Amino acid sequence: MGESNKPTHEIRYGNVRASIWMNKSSIGEVWYTVTTSRLYKNANQQWQSAHSFRMREIPMLAAAPMSACNWIVAEDEGDKDKSGVECMARRMEEQAFVGGSDVQYKR
Repeated sequence: MGESNKPTHEIRYGNVRASIWMNKSSIGEVWYTVTTSRLYKNANQQWQSAHSFRMREIPMLAAAPMSACNWIVAEDEGDKDKSGVECMARRMEEQAFVGGSDVQYKR
């Protein structure tokens, strides 16, 4: 797998992972996308990922994208101490929010 196929950053809460991907347009515009997954070991004890979550994993699933949002804001502004509330309120006002299985912030 090439370097461009790796996430820019990953955040984990237990077996729940938020992967942050940096994207760049041909004119240099940069934006990030966040994907979430659940890690587990298969019958052969090899790590796999899934995109469905058990009820007990939902709190971690809620926290992981918020932490990813904080990381993205910190990257944009050079400050790693932004609060999640500020992150979501500000990004929802300033940027386009695209739903679905991915959360996308475009600047």
